This record gives sequence, C-alpha cells and structure tokens, in this order.
Amino acid sequence: MRKLNNKGFAISTVLYSLLVMATLVLFLLLGNLSFERRSTDDLVSNIEDELNSLFGNQSLQDPNLLSTSLLLRVGENGNTYNDGTDTFITGENPNNYVLYSNKIWRAVLINNTTKTVKLVTEDIVSSMTFSSTGDTNFANSEIKTWLNNTNTNGFLGSLKNYQNFIVTNSEWYIEVSFGNARPEGTVVNSDVGLLNNYEFKSSHHDSSASNSYLVNNKDWWTLTRWDVSPDILVIGITGGLGVNAPTGSYGVRPVINLKSSIRIVSGDGTASNPYKLEGDS
Repeated sequence: MRKLNNKGFAISTVLYSLLVMATLVLFLLLGNLSFERRSTDDLVSNIEDELNSLFGNQSLQDPNLLSTSLLLRVGENGNTYNDGTDTFITGENPNNYVLYSNKIWRAVLINNTTKTVKLVTEDIVSSMTFSSTGDTNFANSEIKTWLNNTNTNGFLGSLKNYQNFIVTNSEWYIEVSFGNARPEGTVVNSDVGLLNNYEFKSSHHDSSASNSYLVNNKDWWTLTRWDVSPDILVIGITGGLGVNAPTGSYGVRPVINLKSSIRIVSGDGTASNPYKLEGDS
C-alpha cells in the first residue's frame, strides 16, 4: 500500500471536510423542510379546527350546504355576529337572498349547534290583525293559525314539500328582551312563526336599526309581546320599534327554520342571483 505524501494528505483532508460540510447542510435542509412541513400541517389543522368550531364537521365535507355558503359569502356589504348561540347575518345588504317555493327570503341566522337556518320573507305576504280578541300570546293568535294552515288559503299550505325543508314544531320565544340579552320565558312551538325583537336587533348589531337589511319601508309584526301593556312590538318603516294593540292590522313576514341538511344547487346569495335549494323544483 502506498503511503500518502503531505500533499495527498492535505487534499484528502479538504475533500473529507467538504463532504462533512455537505452532509451537515443536507441534514439542515431536510430538518428545515420537515419543520416547514410540520408548520404547514399545523396551520392547515388550525384552519380546519376554526372552520369546524364555526360550521361543524359537515361543512368541510359538503361546501354546498346552505349554512356554510351563507357564512362564507356574506359579501362586502355584509357581516356576522355570533352571540354564542346563533350566528346572525348583519349589514345593510349581505348576500343572504334565498329562493324557496317561489318566494324570496332573507337568511337571518344560523344556529351554532344544529346548523339550522332561519329565513324570513323579503316582502310582506299579507296584512292582518295579530289577534281580534286582543290576546298577546302568539300561541292563541289568529296570525299563528293562518301561518300554520296547511290548506291552500294558509301560508304553510303554499310551501312546496315543506316537510323536506323546514324544521317542524320549532321553538319561538315571545317575551321581550332588552339590550343584548337573549329572550327568555314563554316558548311557543310552531312550524311557522315571526321574528322576535331580539332577532331584529341582532340583524343590525352595533349599527342603527335603519341600516338593517330587514327594513323595507313598511310596518310589520314581530311575535314579541310588550311587558308593561297588552301590546305587540311592530317594526316601523325605518326600523324603529313600536308597540301596538294586537287588534291592529300590520304586515306579516313569515319565518321558517330550514333543516341543516339543505344544500344549494346554484346562486351566490345576491338579489339578482339568490341561492336555489336542492329539491325545490
């Protein structure tokens, strides 16, 4: 075996050093790539967790769910307000138009737990007394009877295949609430109802009532009864709240709760292109 001379030894040492340095660089690159991959995986996981907490696991599996589309695409003139129980759609003109049963509706809220969607008709569909006897309990009112009449002269009877779309026997809170407090107390079970004053207030959260997309320059009933007199709260033409006797006559804007499984087939939620629902033909 030949012995290395000093020159050969020096060259070998340099080559060996370069090899060690290259190996270290390679390990550093691989470690950095591994770290970046873990960081990316963590970021994706965090985003998924946030979406799951807001929409539920089903939203990631089916992006065409109405509830998911509404919350993701409120538009530049819309926003949301989460009170811990429901996520309300807010703003002057959010992308929350829904076409169902040949009627245009506005989506008001998505329940955080059940993912059901509360809709109110965009227009007044009728004008009538709340109760000709003066009863302020929605359960005993003539307006509730008409809303839930399944005959052709009743509102529920005008909805196509409503059993496939709406949550029947929903709960409706009829007592007045003040400030940001949710209504408590008396609950009426019904397929179709009306908005309460808290739901209207939440539609313009942190803004004036006149900025609510629910204001339509007409007077219309809520189902909220006043606590100091036998009256019902009415939304005025500019969004102001008024108290009026149930024997008066005002506009009716029916409200329904859509099932969480309802999907869209087209639309972007704008007035010119409302969401159209799967199975509604």
